[in-house]
Amino acid sequence: MKQLLISMLTVFSFYFSHAQLEKSNSLLEGSFNISGNSRTEDFRTFGGIGEFENRGNFIFIAPRVGWFTTNNSLFGVGLVYQSNTNKSFSFTNGTRTSTFITRNNLFAINPYYRKFSQLTDKLYLTTTVDAAIGFGKEKNDNDGQDIESNIFNASLTVSPGLTYFISDKWAIQTSVGQLFYQFRQSTLQTDLGQQGDPKNESNNYGVSLNLNTFRIGLQYFLSRKAG
Repeated sequence: MKQLLISMLTVFSFYFSHAQLEKSNSLLEGSFNISGNSRTEDFRTFGGIGEFENRGNFIFIAPRVGWFTTNNSLFGVGLVYQSNTNKSFSFTNGTRTSTFITRNNLFAINPYYRKFSQLTDKLYLTTTVDAAIGFGKEKNDNDGQDIESNIFNASLTVSPGLTYFISDKWAIQTSVGQLFYQFRQSTLQTDLGQQGDPKNESNNYGVSLNLNTFRIGLQYFLSRKAG
């Protein structure tokens, strides 16, 4: 009888671990990140004592829906809102001598693929491949001169993470770190005459462990079977 009970519990545990990750099931999820930084440096100049101050904050919100195309792997699509503000100030003998403030907002569409690899009955290692295409605006305040640009952004990232089931349908998902490639194009909307190039393009790639790569969110699994 004891052996039968152990066998039944083992089967139940196996079902719990895999039932929500079956082909044709779906997943509703969302992730967010709110982070900030602050840095101050003191130094000496010919005019006296100088100080540099930098403050920034970052907001990331991304609701998504996915469909399991095979057991333990899914394709999905999401929407992304991202906001980044960075403020830099310079002081000499306590008097502000320069100000540079950058604000940008970006909206993007985000197709993605995720693979689940089981670690324990409730804990899974995930590998997520994200593509994103987005548009937004950037505003710079350089000592009172306002400069506005339109932004086009395209990126591809690979992120490791963990998913932990807190019930048969709800899970918490986290990730940190990225292997990434990003293309960014900025087009000036402010007339600067001969002072600047109206279009600027950049390509960035590498590995990032920055705080703004941290994501945490809730997942809700929808089964094709009733109940």
